[in-house]
Amino acid sequence: MEAEKDSNYQQIEKEIDKHDSMNWFVVRTKPRHEKKVAEQLVNLGYTVYLPLLTSIRMWSDRKKKIQTPLIPSVLFVENPAANKEKMYSIPGFSSILKLNGKIACVKPYEIEQLKIVVGEEMTLESVDVQKFVPGDEIEIVSGPLRGFFGKAIEDLTSYRVLIEISTLGIGYTVNVAKNLVQKVTKLH
Repeated sequence: MEAEKDSNYQQIEKEIDKHDSMNWFVVRTKPRHEKKVAEQLVNLGYTVYLPLLTSIRMWSDRKKKIQTPLIPSVLFVENPAANKEKMYSIPGFSSILKLNGKIACVKPYEIEQLKIVVGEEMTLESVDVQKFVPGDEIEIVSGPLRGFFGKAIEDLTSYRVLIEISTLGIGYTVNVAKNLVQKVTKLH
């Protein structure tokens, strides 16, 4: 059984090393263990990103600001030089996410997009510049989300855009003022 574990560790080690060292990998945790696992991975020398949302919870006697994971039971680890075998001994660690039998890889720009979405509170004044139809391909041309591409969901007084992180198949809706976006013209 020990030899089987060592073989599994070596296979994962080889798969991770095949990828560019700048890529990030998805680590699954047991429910409600994200912060503890992230802290222990940092202590082992890994670069970890755990996207957290801050919200205010109200109880009958008080209000409290709490941080909860954006994606439950998931955190992101940059390809480190540290020993990956140690990950499996962390209490609360579940697995490294795989897609089609290979370790799922998240591009650095996707991590940056997550950081922007989680870190920015945007309250922008809406301006009617052009009309959009649901499904229109659009680009954000100004503001903190400049350079993002998405699809129109609904034409409102403030514009709503879907930002898609394709590697993970996760989408986020973000309110964006119409004067900050433009339709993408497709070249035929």
